[in-house]
Amino acid sequence: MALSQNDRITLSKKVTLIPVQDATADQIKDILEEGKQKAEDEDNANKGLLDSKTALVNPYQKELSKYDSNDRTELVEQDIIDGAEKKFQNFFFANDPQTPLPSSPDGVWKNFAPSGYSKAIGKNYLEVFPGTVVKEQDKIDAVNSAISSVEAITDNIRSSGQECNEDDTGTCSLPAYTDQISCETATPTPGIWTPNGGLDIYSPNAAVSSALSALQTAINDWKSFVNSTKTLIQAENVADTNAGRQTQNNTAISDIDNLVSVVDAWDALQDFDTSTTLPTGSGGAGCALFDAMVPGDFDPSKLRSIELQEIKDEITARQSFISTRISEITTNLGSISQGADGRITSASGFYGDRFRLLDVRLNLMAGSLNKLKAIENGQKAQDEQKASNENANVSYSSAIKVSLFRAPASGGPIIHLKDASDFNPGDSVFVMADSQEEISTSIISKDGDAVTLADSIPKKYRENDGARLYKDA
Repeated sequence: MALSQNDRITLSKKVTLIPVQDATADQIKDILEEGKQKAEDEDNANKGLLDSKTALVNPYQKELSKYDSNDRTELVEQDIIDGAEKKFQNFFFANDPQTPLPSSPDGVWKNFAPSGYSKAIGKNYLEVFPGTVVKEQDKIDAVNSAISSVEAITDNIRSSGQECNEDDTGTCSLPAYTDQISCETATPTPGIWTPNGGLDIYSPNAAVSSALSALQTAINDWKSFVNSTKTLIQAENVADTNAGRQTQNNTAISDIDNLVSVVDAWDALQDFDTSTTLPTGSGGAGCALFDAMVPGDFDPSKLRSIELQEIKDEITARQSFISTRISEITTNLGSISQGADGRITSASGFYGDRFRLLDVRLNLMAGSLNKLKAIENGQKAQDEQKASNENANVSYSSAIKVSLFRAPASGGPIIHLKDASDFNPGDSVFVMADSQEEISTSIISKDGDAVTLADSIPKKYRENDGARLYKDA
């Protein structure tokens, strides 16, 4: 279908502008590239400062989780990039209207400064801790529970691992009955039971063996847990060169070392005292003497109340230190407060220092990463412009063929084109300049890029006024 005059003029103009637009796009990209390097240098410097704060935050966060059971998120660079690019449900510019948040009831953060209520302080998108983890108190509770089971057993049994039972063997006057109860309750006539009169019997107590096994498991689990905490504190000392905090950390390490030494000393004890001679006697006399024995009558062992008290004392001391340590870490991590407009009203500790750097990178007005992303988006826009032009050029080539003049018209029928390859003698063509009227004519002959037309073209059709030759494809 032939194009209308307006369509011919519009499309031919667009085709001739494509090379100019592409060249302009390349120029803009080159200019942006110069600014991009400066922006990258600035943001890399800011990133280095921010990463150094995150290196402090992470181990302290992990240690705190071991005391209060709150799982905490860790900030990574991709989170910050997602914030700069405003990805859906990014952590710094909430943008999900379907998800109300404590800081943004309508689900949208509208401030220039980023939000400090989620990953900036170890929380998730919903501005809460993402879950719970096992804490040290859980391990201590397991030890205390095991100790309670041990303490339900008398000290003489748990010290020796033995129980005493009166010799209950004997004979019945009625041979059919072999124990005292059935003998003496036989019907219609009870029998007479004659005890053998042997010594009372000692045998391993199954309950105390089970209680010891449970306690050993609980204590070793606790020891393993605090050793993993010690590893975190050592990592804190590597990242944190502050002398005051290192003193705190070294005190925390010493407290764990002391706990481990108490546990190891307890673990080195014999399970039960097997060397102390147990009382002998018959008819319950031996058991009565055994029942009267006190802890001091036995050699040290794992479950003797004297040694078990050392574990209980260490638990009390450790619980007190945990409270102190929680206070120290909470102060070290600090906090962030923002006004209704997002401005930082107060910021302390590692969280505060890091968040100020997050603002330096992400603030919508002057954030270094935002500036870098704006430049990258500008470059991408130029690439998209060129891609769109390429597509338009292909699309238009099936409807119209166009070439710009290489030189102004001379007033005669010969014009010089930049590219005459799409034109041939006999073609019906049009001549146009941006400030002139369209001329309808035809091609008489062609010599290279010089085309002879059926009509003379006035000199006012100049190449610097967008003079061009075109035809329907």
